[in-house]
Amino acid sequence: MAQFIPLHIERVLDMSAEGLTQNLANKVTSNRSVASGRLKNSFIISELSPNGYTVEMVGYGQIVDEGRRRGTMPPTQPIVSWIREKSIRPKKGQTIEQLAFAIAMGIKKKGYRPKPFIQPAVDEMIQQTLQPLANATAMDIADYIDAFPPIDIKA
Repeated sequence: MAQFIPLHIERVLDMSAEGLTQNLANKVTSNRSVASGRLKNSFIISELSPNGYTVEMVGYGQIVDEGRRRGTMPPTQPIVSWIREKSIRPKKGQTIEQLAFAIAMGIKKKGYRPKPFIQPAVDEMIQQTLQPLANATAMDIADYIDAFPPIDIKA
C-alpha cells in the first residue's frame, strides 16, 4: 500500500511559517511597539513539522502583546537598557537608574496597556494560507491516488 506523503502541504506550511514571522514583525511595527528593534527581529521558527510549527520571540513580547496589570513592578534593568538605547536623558540630578526605577513604579501603579500583535498576525496568516492549503491538500490526495496501480474491471 502506498504511503501518504503530504509534500505540497509541507511546502505551504513552510511558506506560512515564514509569512507569519514577517506578519508579526509588521504588526509590532504598525502598533508602534518598536523601541530597539529587538522584539521585531526576534521571531524565529523553532520547530517545523507536518503538524505545524512553533514561533519563538523574546520574553517581553508577551507583555507587549497582553500588557501588564497594575500592582506588579517590572524589573528595572531592561528599562535602563531601553533608556540607553533611546538616548533618553534623565532630569538634572537624576541617574538613569533612578529614572528607570521611576518608570517601573509608574508601570506598577498604572499598568501597561496591551498592544496586541500576535493574534492579528496569526489571523492574517490563516486567511492568506487557507486557499493555498486547500489546493496543496487536493494535490497531495491526487498524488496519493495516482500512486495506486489502475484496477482492471472486466464485466
